[in-house]
Amino acid sequence: MRWLVLVVIVAACGGEKKPKKRVYEDAAAAGAARVSGDADRDKLFLSVPTAKAVEGVIERLSAKPHIAGTKPNEEVAKEIMRTLGRMGWKLGTQQYDVYLPHPKKLSITLRGDKPVEIAVTEPAAARYGDETVFHNWNAYAASGKASGPLVDGNVGTPDDLKSLDVKGKVVLLRYGPLYRGAQVAHAERAGAAAVIFYPDEPERPRDSVQRGTVLYYWQRPGDPLTPGVAALPGVPRKQPAEVDVLPKIPVVNVSANEADKLRAGIGRVVDVTVEMDTETQPIRNVIAILEGKSKDAVILGGHYDAWGPGAVDPHSGTATLIEIARGLTALTKAGWRPRRTIVLAFWDAEEPGIVGSTEWVEENADMLRANAVAYFNIDSIKAGALVVQGAPTLHEHIRACSAEVIDPITAKPFAPTFMDLGIGSDFTAFLHHAGVASLQWATGEGPGKYHVWHSMLDDFEHVTTTHPAFAFIPAYAAVMGLCAIRLADAEYLPFDYEATADWIAAALTKLALGDRTKLDAALAKLRDAAMRAKAMPTKAGGDPAKCNAALVVAERGFLDPDGIVGRPWYRHLATGPDPSNGYSALLVPELAAAKTDRALRSASDRLAAAIERVATALEPCR
Repeated sequence: MRWLVLVVIVAACGGEKKPKKRVYEDAAAAGAARVSGDADRDKLFLSVPTAKAVEGVIERLSAKPHIAGTKPNEEVAKEIMRTLGRMGWKLGTQQYDVYLPHPKKLSITLRGDKPVEIAVTEPAAARYGDETVFHNWNAYAASGKASGPLVDGNVGTPDDLKSLDVKGKVVLLRYGPLYRGAQVAHAERAGAAAVIFYPDEPERPRDSVQRGTVLYYWQRPGDPLTPGVAALPGVPRKQPAEVDVLPKIPVVNVSANEADKLRAGIGRVVDVTVEMDTETQPIRNVIAILEGKSKDAVILGGHYDAWGPGAVDPHSGTATLIEIARGLTALTKAGWRPRRTIVLAFWDAEEPGIVGSTEWVEENADMLRANAVAYFNIDSIKAGALVVQGAPTLHEHIRACSAEVIDPITAKPFAPTFMDLGIGSDFTAFLHHAGVASLQWATGEGPGKYHVWHSMLDDFEHVTTTHPAFAFIPAYAAVMGLCAIRLADAEYLPFDYEATADWIAAALTKLALGDRTKLDAALAKLRDAAMRAKAMPTKAGGDPAKCNAALVVAERGFLDPDGIVGRPWYRHLATGPDPSNGYSALLVPELAAAKTDRALRSASDRLAAAIERVATALEPCR
């Protein structure tokens, strides 16, 4: 698949003047208003997103549950395409056939003189019917029947389980700070027969559940049976028993109310049945492209599948992307065409295991390696503080463009808080496998309340509590879209690899390593190259085209073709997922995990070489 062939938005190439005095013209848009310069571009884009448009998108897309691999989810994809099609976008889809089991039967029975049947459905699900796909299942849980004494494993850390003898027992686990797949893995290693999850959040309705995947994706995400390659027709597939990312024990969810019944029966024998099918399901990504003057591309994406109606997760994110698309449409009608291509992607099957985006990245690895400038991901947001995770190289750029947009909560310019980027959504393959500078756009504390995550209660009625008057999403679309547009249209790419060098140095300091001679020398070389790149806009006689080309690919220098030791799918040596937590970032992962002097030396040498590769990639910025 070629993104420049698959889909384009019609926008003729206009004349180009010096920066900040460019006039964007489209001869085909005779009579349309013209965008004259960057300030006009920004002003027009920022005027487009509206609360009314956001409300309509979310209401349409969250009308009913749409789990990946089901007909309702196909209908959501079609509605997204219809919505963008009405704006004039030409669209394409890419299908993959992936291993995606759905439940056939779930049950939990607490034995005793009076056996207690534990509910495995939410009351809120009844309004949509009694399909098993609406029940309280976990993606990629193992099929099986398990019986054993019930034990309370708290949140399922190794320390929690160490104090218990869980071998052959059913473990009741509270959702907590770990990724649920890591909780299952810890229980499985300790010999547990099955896991029952329940949520324990003060503000969550007590009759709701938290569904979710239990794929061991700190090993790798995506289709479990086609590791490292896209799940296209004719690709060899492994058997489920041959892969290391699938749990081997049954897992099921209950509500806090049902968990109370189980806790009252701790020590009694409980029977758990999980019966999954073994189906391969078609999934479809929706891809749209605004073709720029260069094939280099800024990519924005988010998923559209959900565990229920998905009004907040994912459609607060979907609506954000669609508002960005409306703004881009307005710009093209005014004759604007960006320097670089802009890709909008709506991913399928994120909830089961980051599947759609991973397969797309694996299919398009060569194209991404050569041309991907950055990837912006949005999953779900609520009215709250702007939080941006990842890519220290882009922090200053994000600060600058965020300052141009008013946060409707504070009535002041957006002021981002930056955090490290682990795994858990569609940025995963872009950053960790393909080496594309990536950002996850999220939200922190604020007036928006969201306590029905992965529940059948995540519906349109609930959305107004997370986004009062729908005012926040259009503002968020404005800031995220403006940052993407300025990056796509920049004469000089605003990457700051000095910030990356500082980030790595801080991670090394936390590890309190002994000999850092090679690493410090490599970081000095990176800082020197980064300073030259930052100075490029003010240099006489420099070659900005060559420097921009170098900045596009520099992040790939952190990739090692053999991957992180023990987890070869993950290739980025500066950051990776923490296997003990399952979600969070583990900086300089090989060094952080090294247990012997030999492993430390190897990890140090490999990281130093990666840092030097990035510095070398920046050499054209002289």
